Amino acid sequence: MIKLFNVKQFYVWLCLFFLFLACQDNKYYGDNQDIDLVLEKANDFKLAKSQRIKLINQAEIILLDSKNDSITRSRYLKLAGRYFNIEDYNNYLKASRKLYKMSFEQNDHFYSARALSYIGDYYYSKFINDSAYYYFTKAEKAFKVLNDNEELSRIKFSKAIILIYEKNFSEAEVQIIKVLKRAKEINNQRLIYDCYISLGNALDGMNYTKESINYYNLAIEYVENLKFDPQYLALKAQSYNYLGKVYSKNKQYLKAIDNFNQALKISNFKANELFMYANLINNKAYAEMHLGRLELAKVKFEEALQVRQKLENIPGIVSSKLMLSEYYLLKKDTLNAVLGLRYAQKLAAANRIYEDELKAVRLLSKIDFDKKEVYYDRYIGLTDSLQNVERANRNKFARIEFETDEIIDQKKSIQEQNEKISSQIWFILAVSIVSILVLGLAYYLKNQRARYRQLQFEKTQQENNEEIYRLMLRQQTLIEEVRRNEKKRISQELHDGIMSKLTSTRLNLFVLGKRNDEETIKKCLGYIDNIQNIEKEIRSISHNLNKDSIFEADSFKVIVENLFQEYCSATEINYNLNIDSNIVWSNVDSSTKMHLYRIFQESLQNIFKYSDAENVYLNIQKINDESFFIKIEDDGVGFDLKKTTKGIGFKNMKSRVKEFKGSFKLDSQIGKGTIIEIVTPFI
Repeated sequence: MIKLFNVKQFYVWLCLFFLFLACQDNKYYGDNQDIDLVLEKANDFKLAKSQRIKLINQAEIILLDSKNDSITRSRYLKLAGRYFNIEDYNNYLKASRKLYKMSFEQNDHFYSARALSYIGDYYYSKFINDSAYYYFTKAEKAFKVLNDNEELSRIKFSKAIILIYEKNFSEAEVQIIKVLKRAKEINNQRLIYDCYISLGNALDGMNYTKESINYYNLAIEYVENLKFDPQYLALKAQSYNYLGKVYSKNKQYLKAIDNFNQALKISNFKANELFMYANLINNKAYAEMHLGRLELAKVKFEEALQVRQKLENIPGIVSSKLMLSEYYLLKKDTLNAVLGLRYAQKLAAANRIYEDELKAVRLLSKIDFDKKEVYYDRYIGLTDSLQNVERANRNKFARIEFETDEIIDQKKSIQEQNEKISSQIWFILAVSIVSILVLGLAYYLKNQRARYRQLQFEKTQQENNEEIYRLMLRQQTLIEEVRRNEKKRISQELHDGIMSKLTSTRLNLFVLGKRNDEETIKKCLGYIDNIQNIEKEIRSISHNLNKDSIFEADSFKVIVENLFQEYCSATEINYNLNIDSNIVWSNVDSSTKMHLYRIFQESLQNIFKYSDAENVYLNIQKINDESFFIKIEDDGVGFDLKKTTKGIGFKNMKSRVKEFKGSFKLDSQIGKGTIIEIVTPFI
């Protein structure tokens, strides 16, 4: 019975285990609600490529039955991206076109723009540059409508890369620098890295070797900011690869090999990134060949060729064939060299890779004696026409900027109409322009006069405010003078009145020490009662003196408190004052106090006008015997110090602080309020 029970228990646990596995499998291959998990897992670069392909295919099957809504379109966008990451470009194009069709049906500009950029990426990966440029231009216009600056910068960058491939290096450099500036403003770290690499490529194309090396080194340093990028390892290797190619181009082969080795150490690209692996070993083999390591170079050339044939990478195949032919020439194997060059020349011509075809026919004209004249003529023709081809491509890309034939027709129609314009119309146009200029000048002068009056008004208002404050200080001085006189009077009363009474009482009570008869005692009792009256009088005088003393010490503090109370109660802004009691305001120069009062007043006006604040804080703390610290802070909307031009108010504040040789600091951030900090010396 025990054994039977154990067998049954074993089968129960076994069934539960398989049920658990089925649930886990359903986690990634389940119904529609789990598709986001499938897409997320499909982008896990730690998984083998075969596993990622399986997950992507499963996601596509689930999406087939989904309705056309924004969630489904966002999933198709992710699906296309997953296909791109595994280099399945045909399915990448298929998913992108599907996304564009769905977006067009629903008039969804957001996903239409992204689908167009993805389609452009596909043609770019296939080296069909005119189509890529066309779709990138359409995407650019769409992103402008959406006001999506980040995607717009990426599209402009992609168009600049096409210009590099078309040998328009100078224009590409100009466009990439514009994109780099914008990328730094929006802190797009991946785009910054891509701009560094592409600037290196453009400068290398113009043979500015030193400058291109500098940008490649910048890319190598900056790539460390992209550790969380899924393509981090490939990007890092790419930087070393480009740097190695520059050194190889300048016959610094040992440095070139060192950089290619650095790239190959980064990851097992042979298993995960065949395109990168083929580039690295092919470029390294070229440097090895020129160092005389011919057999080692041949093995790597052939391996790179096999990988590129597998990937159907036409430019790569042409490059490998050319390099292998150079190897055979060095080995004096003319037959294999000619065969390789003929194959490379034919493939390059068919795919319009003119630079590589030029290299092939140049070598063939020297070694293929049977067709030497044919190749030489082709070489001359290519040399003469290559510049024209590049110019034609540039013109073609310029024309792509126009989306429809109607725009061209409209341009022609406008030109024909312009030719028919009579001299009378030109005269009217000239008169109109002059009239507009005159009116514009009059409007400008009127605005300037209004501005001048405004400035004069503000200046007068400022002077009035200062005069008011001087009057307040004068009034305060008069009050203090009256209080001092009152204290003097009370002091005299204490001395002449109370002291006299006490002396008289003491002398009259002194007789008790000599006579104790009933009459003397009765007489002295009246003086004892008088002592209580003197005590009350002293207490009253002492209380008044204490109030006056406090008030005198804090005269400026009272003025500041009254200012904040009056202003904040009128504007319904809460305020909190923290003024150090250790500051002796009588030691602070009146001019300094006047400037501080004006600064507080200007700050309160700015807070009410612009900040939309609910609370304002004033903190005044003594630093040492020579200076004290002032901080004015609000919890308003703040502003951008870089974009917002400081008005006359802030300039006046700085000017006032400068007058009493203090320091002024202004800090503000959008959504975080504004802080003014002042360090004021005792003057």
